[in-house]
Amino acid sequence: MNRTISKLKKVLEKVSDSYPDFVTGSLRVVGNHPEKAEKLLAFIEKYPNAGTSEITRFETEHILGIKPLA
Repeated sequence: MNRTISKLKKVLEKVSDSYPDFVTGSLRVVGNHPEKAEKLLAFIEKYPNAGTSEITRFETEHILGIKPLA
């Protein structure tokens, strides 16, 4: 596991409403792509009070590229 992915894992574990499946799922979303991990880290650092729902929405829209229907 590279340094960025390791840092991301630690940050995800510290999210206020974090749980193991959230951490695992988020790490799978970024895969082994440091640029995606850096993008997610930047979001969490910009919004340190973001919960799992906000982070998951960011992952869905900005990392996976899936836009909401409404």
